[in-house]
Amino acid sequence: MLIEHLQGIEPCTSAQEAHDAVAAYWWQVHKDCGSSAGHLDRLNRLRLNAENGWKDLDKAVCYCDGHEEPPMRIYLHRDGSIVIQSLKPTDLRILFTLPGRRRLEPAASRVARVSVPAAPLY
Repeated sequence: MLIEHLQGIEPCTSAQEAHDAVAAYWWQVHKDCGSSAGHLDRLNRLRLNAENGWKDLDKAVCYCDGHEEPPMRIYLHRDGSIVIQSLKPTDLRILFTLPGRRRLEPAASRVARVSVPAAPLY
């Protein structure tokens, strides 16, 4: 059900934005399935941090393993990309992908990083 909800979302620009989108739909799935108010409140308090099971937060891609059935892993990329993978031992396929939305930098900052090779000294 989570993947069905995520099908139409707009691309995100950061891991935090991607987390917030996934968390909002995850909450909605649990609400639709009749989860208790206490469980929904716990889901609403989940954050993108190690205490909530997120690993590699200091890297370009962080991930968290779900505790639901079927088991799955959610990858959040620094650029906002989302990847959800099945963790069933017999089915390790990618279930969902959403590329991140690239932030456009001002032209001046892009130009400033262009390096021009030095002219040969001969």
